[in-house]
Amino acid sequence: MPAASALADRDAEDAALFDFDEPEADWRTLSLELTTEEHTRLVERARAAGVTPEEFLRGLI
Repeated sequence: MPAASALADRDAEDAALFDFDEPEADWRTLSLELTTEEHTRLVERARAAGVTPEEFLRGLI
C-alpha cells in the first residue's frame, strides 16, 4: 500500500474513533403557564440547584 494511501486510511479511521461531535439536537419548544407563586418556587429551586430554570426543568425528564 502506498504511504499516502495508508495515511489517508489512518486519518479516516482516527476521525471515526475520535469523533466527539454530538449530533444536532432535535429541539421542541414548550409553552408553560405558571402562577407568580409557582414561577417564584421554580426559580428558587433552580437557584438552589445552581442551574437555570430551563436546565432545572430539563433535569426532571
